[in-house]
Amino acid sequence: MLERQKEIVVEVGKYLFERGFTQLSGGNISVRDPQTNLVAIKPSGVAYGVMKPEDIIIVDINGNVVEGSLSPSIETGMHTGVYRNRPDVNAVIHCHTPYVIAWSLKNEPYIPTVTVSQYVTNGAIKVAPLEGAGSPNLAKAAVETLGPDYAIGLKGHGLLACGPDMKWALEAALVTEDAAKIACTCKAMGGETCFFDKELGDMEGFDALARIAGL
Repeated sequence: MLERQKEIVVEVGKYLFERGFTQLSGGNISVRDPQTNLVAIKPSGVAYGVMKPEDIIIVDINGNVVEGSLSPSIETGMHTGVYRNRPDVNAVIHCHTPYVIAWSLKNEPYIPTVTVSQYVTNGAIKVAPLEGAGSPNLAKAAVETLGPDYAIGLKGHGLLACGPDMKWALEAALVTEDAAKIACTCKAMGGETCFFDKELGDMEGFDALARIAGL
């Protein structure tokens, strides 16, 4: 069931782990099948370096386990909450990226963006308030903060990125961490940061960026 979606979760998990975007088993990834509304999601406590497609859990849109012997991610509620609220989204990534976490602890409402990140994240990157990991409050805060956008910071926790497919969600995660890294570096050097408030995130803009990047 959802064999290709399971493979995508494993492939992207290993990619993020190798880039230092997450550690051991931290963070979570999911892919929704728009035909069945079922979701393939990372299991809880399984390290990315050893995770296999058969480890991936299938849940319904409300988080009920449909297939799999392991426990689904503790953030399943956050993933399914995004899917219920955003029918345009078919992939979600949550990872514990260091620069997003560092910037979020400044108590700023936004992560300053650069031009590249706006094309993918849909404008300024908002930061959700601090809530307990795996809690219903975190899921609610994340969904509300995300709104129509494709990436947000989670205060003291990491980032949440999504998209109509995994390619978009992954790019949103990468450019969000890059934007936070630039902001943190700028502040450390004594510079000022700002964010663009013009929303540039549209399909035409993303397609142009993808062509430039060779995606």
